[in-house]
Amino acid sequence: MQISVTVQRENAANRGFSPQYVQAQVGDSIFWRNADRNTLHQPYLVTVGDWAANRIQPGETSTQVNADTAGTFHYRCALHPDETGVLMVCTPSIIGPVGDGTSAFSMPSSSITAGTSVSFGNADSKQHWPMPQGGAKTAWFQAAIDPGDLSAPVGFDVVEDLTYQCALHPTETGPLQVNAVTLTIDIPASPAPASPEFLQIVLNQTVTFQNSDTSPHQPAPDGGANNAWFPSPIAPGQPGNVTFTKPGTYWYHDALSPNIKGIIQVGQK
Repeated sequence: MQISVTVQRENAANRGFSPQYVQAQVGDSIFWRNADRNTLHQPYLVTVGDWAANRIQPGETSTQVNADTAGTFHYRCALHPDETGVLMVCTPSIIGPVGDGTSAFSMPSSSITAGTSVSFGNADSKQHWPMPQGGAKTAWFQAAIDPGDLSAPVGFDVVEDLTYQCALHPTETGPLQVNAVTLTIDIPASPAPASPEFLQIVLNQTVTFQNSDTSPHQPAPDGGANNAWFPSPIAPGQPGNVTFTKPGTYWYHDALSPNIKGIIQVGQK
């Protein structure tokens, strides 16, 4: 599917990207259309990533950006930093007919990582209502998905193996394995910041602090004890793990090299 976003600054009541929030599925393509007459725009991924659209001339459309990876991506215009947008890319689950006349769920992979969202596309001629097997009918959706429609995203933050089914056709089922994910922060030599300096995770994810220096380091939360996360410094070349079980924004520093700093944002989803 192709998704189009308009960007406008001249004579606009709301400057920037419209819609500001876009939902897509892995495999979709995104384009930005410049609705201005004299102003250039250039969308780019805010955090380190693999894409940036070309500079868009007035009245023109950007080159194609492919949504290859599931996740929530914050982006902005390189030429106008106040113009921001959010692109949520979901793992697709397609509900469609099979050869014997029945319908079934189909996913590229039944294994996803915690913090990933799944959206259900109804490619059938009948309504469908996905729900966790053994759970409430309205656990994910308040109503059935009509033929040809794409559902709102369903977030999976708990590490578990589950089976889902159609509330309207209970014999239609699908497996889903939600795996833990570990994210890595690289600790360089002082005085460089940690990399990435800003990291967004979900509840119960694990962050690995990898000491790439020749000296020991001891990451600690600002305002907390030096040993709040690590009872002793991380040796050169070694990793140290912290699992975040409470939501919030954590500013941290290196107790041994205070110029090394970073921020970890832990969300419910």
